[in-house]
Parts: sequence; C-alpha cells; structure tokens
Amino acid sequence: RVRGGYDFYNNDNDPRDDHNHGTHVAGIVAASGAITGVAPSAHLWAFKVLGAFGYGSSSDVMAGVERAADLDGDPLTVDPADVANMRLGGYGNPDDPMSQAVDAAVNAGVLMVVSAGNSGPNAGTIGSPGTARNALTVAASDKQDHIAYFSSRGPISGFESVIKPEITAPGVAITSTVPTASYDSYSGTSMAAPHVTGAAALIKQLHPDWSPLRIKSLLMNTTKDLGEPIFTQGSGRLQVDKAAAAQMIVQPALFDLGSADLDDPAWQSSQPITVVNLLDSTATYSLSISAT
Repeated sequence: RVRGGYDFYNNDNDPRDDHNHGTHVAGIVAASGAITGVAPSAHLWAFKVLGAFGYGSSSDVMAGVERAADLDGDPLTVDPADVANMRLGGYGNPDDPMSQAVDAAVNAGVLMVVSAGNSGPNAGTIGSPGTARNALTVAASDKQDHIAYFSSRGPISGFESVIKPEITAPGVAITSTVPTASYDSYSGTSMAAPHVTGAAALIKQLHPDWSPLRIKSLLMNTTKDLGEPIFTQGSGRLQVDKAAAAQMIVQPALFDLGSADLDDPAWQSSQPITVVNLLDSTATYSLSISAT
C-alpha cells in the first residue's frame, strides 16, 4: 500500500529502508498479515531522510516534512498527507527551524506525530522536532501501563509553557515488520508514536473534514491517566476506542495558566477553551479547575 515517496538522503525516487527502523514503524501503523497494525487499510508514503546508520542532515529532514505537506511536490496543488509520523530527533526548542517546519506542516493540514525521544528518565530531555508547539509528541509506556524508563520528559528549558510530551502510547517490546518479510521486537518512543499515528488515521477516516488540531485534542481528551506527572505522560495513554466513541472535544487539551506570584494576595489568569458537542442534541457542560 505504499503509494509513493522520495529518498532525500540519496536524492532518488527509491526510499528503500536500509536501517529496519522505518519498516518497523510502518508496520505498527498499517501492517496487515501475521501482525496487524493500528490502521491496516491506511495508504502509506515513504520519505527517507536518514542514512543506513540513522544519521542525516536537518535540511533533509525539513525537506521531508515539507513534502509530507505537499505529496506531489507541486505547490499549485493542495494535497497534504492526513497524518505524518516522525521518529527522529536531536537537541532543539520550539523556535528552532525543525520545529517551525513541523508547525508549518500542521498549518498546511498534516497532523504531525513525533516521538518524544529516548533520553529519559531525566527531565528536560524532549528532542526536536518533538518540541514543536503543534506536534503531537508521544511518550512511551510498557505493557503494564508504566512509563518506560527511557522515555524523554519535559519541560523544555526556557519554554516551560509548552507542555511536552502530550500523550503516551505503548513503546516497549513491540513486535512489528522488518525488511526481508520478517518480524522483530523493538523498544523506543519510535514505537510509541506510530500507535498514535495509526489512531489518528482511524479518526480521520471517521471524520474526514476534521483539522489536525481537532484530532490531536480528541486523542488527548480520551486517554487513560497513568498517574504520572504531566511532563512525563502528557494527558495519559492513548485509548483509540474511547476517542472514536467520544461525545465532546475540549480544545486545547492541555494548556498552561502560568505561575502564580505567591507574594500577591490574589492572582488571576485566563485561557480560552472551546467545547465541541459531537452529539445530535443539545448538551450542557460544567467546567472547574483546581490548583495547589
């Protein structure tokens, strides 16, 4: 079901996987066989931006992101991918060129799902482009719903109001496809992100007219709270069945009200919230907030 692609690393039209990582990720999203992916009928495009040893240039990565927002490479046509998965990263912040490229792709209509990185358990270890404001940044959990020790944590130094990661998905001992028609088990936030990518594809199939940020909020609204700090788990662990059956969406799903000045007798902050009713009937909602 691979519809096309491009190899930006070797500058040719054959984005063949010579590292195994990409095929494993693609299988988690959309395999159909001995292993079934999250969205087994999804159509795939492959954009290769790294070499056989997992390294490459930022310019090639950004070129791949831009192409995901323009699948045929013709700026006169509007044909963004519905969802794009990125399982790579390096040092950066929400304002760096890589993060800006990801944010631009989201504005063009692509839900960008990015792995948080494998530099945990220390705080402040989210890699770019997982630092991008509009990316859906994914932490990893194990099969007992515990956060993986290696999963990168927030906050982002100097950008504490940008809450990352935003969601968690299984990423420990995940069996999926590898080249030469076989299977293997890998661990990493690289394995967690494609679970979310496949879930997003299913929601897009249910609601073709929904924007990337609406799908992002829905997936975050319907997670399972693992009892971890927000900068470890985001909103919680993905539950695509709950997302498909949701009756409302709150946007944004995570937000920061700033820090109170404890020397002041009173403090206030505001944040606009949109509540979307998915029912065919009128609904009444009550909201509250608490803080320590």
